Amino acid sequence: MVTNLYQWGIIYDSQSQKRIKCHVPTKTTINQRLEGNLEQVTCGTNFTVVLDSNHRVYVVDDEPKYGRLGQGDDKTIVPTLTLIKGRLPSIGFISSGPSTTILLTTDKRELWGFGKGIGYLPKQILQSKQTTSNVH
Repeated sequence: MVTNLYQWGIIYDSQSQKRIKCHVPTKTTINQRLEGNLEQVTCGTNFTVVLDSNHRVYVVDDEPKYGRLGQGDDKTIVPTLTLIKGRLPSIGFISSGPSTTILLTTDKRELWGFGKGIGYLPKQILQSKQTTSNVH
């Protein structure tokens, strides 16, 4: 059901276990079976975050600094598309900066995040009693 995910630029090559520079799109390894389609992709410094149609969040790459890979520490690399760790509500939108990822819930009432300044695991950073608008 999942289509392919391609990366280019400086990426982590899981076969050579090194960073490589790709000038053309390169297919990313997906080791686990994804039941939904890939809906949204966002990138930070040396990492890629993906949202699927079942509202789950995945990450891939080799730069765990500041917990930006959402794996609970700053040491674990994820050379293949991997679910971020921790218990999350249903996510509807993702956005990344150089070292941080922000997640908006499907009801648009909560912001969650992980990475520099937030932590190694996703956590709620804002809750609203009103539905957030102006998010596309």
